[in-house]
Amino acid sequence: SKGSYLLAKISLLFFISAIQSFLFVMAANPFTGLKDMNFAYWLIMFSTSCFANLLGLNISASFKSAVTIYILIPFLIIPQLLLSGVLVRFEDLQPALAGRAKVPFSGEVMASRWAFEALATEQYLSNRFNQSEYELQKVMQLARFRRSGWYSAMEELLNKLESGKASDSDLEVIRNGVKEVALECGISGGKDFSVLGAADGPALREWLIKVKKYYASVYNEASDKQNAKLATLEGKPILKSNWENDKLNYSNQGLNELVMHQVPLQEPVFTEDGRIYPSEGNVFYPAWPHQGVRTHFYAPEKNVFGKPVKTIWVNVIVLWLMTAFLWLLLYFDGLKRLLGIFGK
Repeated sequence: SKGSYLLAKISLLFFISAIQSFLFVMAANPFTGLKDMNFAYWLIMFSTSCFANLLGLNISASFKSAVTIYILIPFLIIPQLLLSGVLVRFEDLQPALAGRAKVPFSGEVMASRWAFEALATEQYLSNRFNQSEYELQKVMQLARFRRSGWYSAMEELLNKLESGKASDSDLEVIRNGVKEVALECGISGGKDFSVLGAADGPALREWLIKVKKYYASVYNEASDKQNAKLATLEGKPILKSNWENDKLNYSNQGLNELVMHQVPLQEPVFTEDGRIYPSEGNVFYPAWPHQGVRTHFYAPEKNVFGKPVKTIWVNVIVLWLMTAFLWLLLYFDGLKRLLGIFGK
């Protein structure tokens, strides 16, 4: 039957891809200095290879001319490069394709985007050096964002509110900010701000100062813990030497800048979809409460049915769902039928 034939063919291709991915990782990772990442790299490369196999089978089953297929290949590969978020940042794309608070749809349909994000975040989060540093840095990054950039942006909006110059979009940002931070740190605004007016300015300003003091305290506490850890290392030469060796062997400055999403001279925050977001430090911010699988690029976790799940596992599942879609498309000759409709 057709299903048995396709299953046998695809199983063979998947087996070959598994071996190829394994051999590549075993050869390339030691050469490039990647440590303790063999399984993650193999898993992502194998999953991406399976997607590519099904994509290739769909193309070969839908076009009879080899010349047509050769011409089509660049049109399949180039978007995977340009819309992966690596060569061109998503916010730098044309406005119709761009996105910042979350990856735009043009990037979500690219397998390369899911594969690269999974590898980048996993390599940053799971290497031996960052594992011991990440949690404190994550707390400090959020506290720094709330007490400085977010605070300044909210204060500017309150000035508009009190002067009667706040637009509907400004009011939405204020409401969302109050709800989000109240859920995050437990400091309630004290009343329902579903309807905002100039008279609410003083109460909101008082609440904002409390929030700033809270996050300043959180930042200082985390900073003290970090300094105490470093002071402990100073008194123990062997531990300090091990720490420095781990930093040398596992930390990667290029990767750090990539997942931090750093851009020189950019504003510390930006407003999108009625909310205030940090402009950098992406890898320290899991999916925000209102987000799900679609998040900002390099988010360490995504929300799946309200539960945080590590990005690598979510992205692998997405890659296999995309592969399953291509399997169905191949089985039912979906691409060929679609081309037939347009051919008429």
